[in-house]
Amino acid sequence: MIGTEGKGHTEVVEKMCRYIEKHIDRPITLRELSEVGGYSHRYTTILFKEKTGKTPSEYIRCLRLSIAAVQIREEQVKIVEAAFDSSFDSHEGFTRAFSKEFGISPSRFQKEGTPVRLFIPGLSRENLNKGQKGGETKMAEKRNANTVFVQVVEKTARKYIVKKGLKATEYFEYCEE
Repeated sequence: MIGTEGKGHTEVVEKMCRYIEKHIDRPITLRELSEVGGYSHRYTTILFKEKTGKTPSEYIRCLRLSIAAVQIREEQVKIVEAAFDSSFDSHEGFTRAFSKEFGISPSRFQKEGTPVRLFIPGLSRENLNKGQKGGETKMAEKRNANTVFVQVVEKTARKYIVKKGLKATEYFEYCEE
């Protein structure tokens, strides 16, 4: 995009994210975020989307909907109350946004307890990897990792079992025997 890989930009976006989390219970404007970050409205939006994967308004909406989902499920808050607590103007708007975000209506979510994927605030994983130093390897590049399968087996009580490896000098070699 615009070449915003600098550490300072990441810190600015983290500062904006903390501001959003602190003031999530009231309306937050792009102007406020621009003042927190010290950039223009347009550059704030571009920088925020590049670092988090979402525009500021999408980020705020996802965070509010996730908080509302927790309130509905854990605290048994009425859906209307959760809608207004989440700064939505109407119950209908909240229901549409909730259904679009989680793929289930809030009332069905409350009744059935269907698990949903909540939004986790902060920088996107992809952008966290960009800030690594040259010697470190990105997770995306570690595709050749060994797979270890674990299986729970019920056995009768024993004092202990020793099974020595024939030629293994480390754990993964032992797994291959």
